[in-house]
Amino acid sequence: MRHFFVPGLGLLFAFVLSARAAVDRNGNGMSDVWEMIHGASALSPGVDTDGDGYSNLA
Repeated sequence: MRHFFVPGLGLLFAFVLSARAAVDRNGNGMSDVWEMIHGASALSPGVDTDGDGYSNLA
């Protein structure tokens, strides 16, 4: 039974990493879907580009 645990854990780890990569491929903390809808793929999450007092991530 123990020899099935390690490969299964490796598959789970690979799945979690690929799922996260699909959500935020550029690693800026903003969802790729949100970026696509709002045309914000080039925005930096910690910057306030529109001057509203909130960062792009807020």
